[in-house]
Amino acid sequence: MNQYIIRNYIKKLNKEHIYNFALKQNVTLTNNECELILTTIQNNWYELIYGDASKIFNSVKDKFNHNTYNTMIKLYNEYKTKYQSLL
Repeated sequence: MNQYIIRNYIKKLNKEHIYNFALKQNVTLTNNECELILTTIQNNWYELIYGDASKIFNSVKDKFNHNTYNTMIKLYNEYKTKYQSLL
């Protein structure tokens, strides 16, 4: 059931959602970074949630500035820990 809900949410996700979330975290993303995050989430959501996300993060590391990438990793780990019991 959770996977069904997550999959449907991911389908509705757009660049504006990504950009606005980043702004709330005091991160300003470029259009390319927004697009890359959205595409990565849409194509790899299952692995990001249930698998080894380090491979995915390593594959996009060079496409982000250093501070943005580090913040992305930090937020990913915080939210994964926070919501782990719901997954």
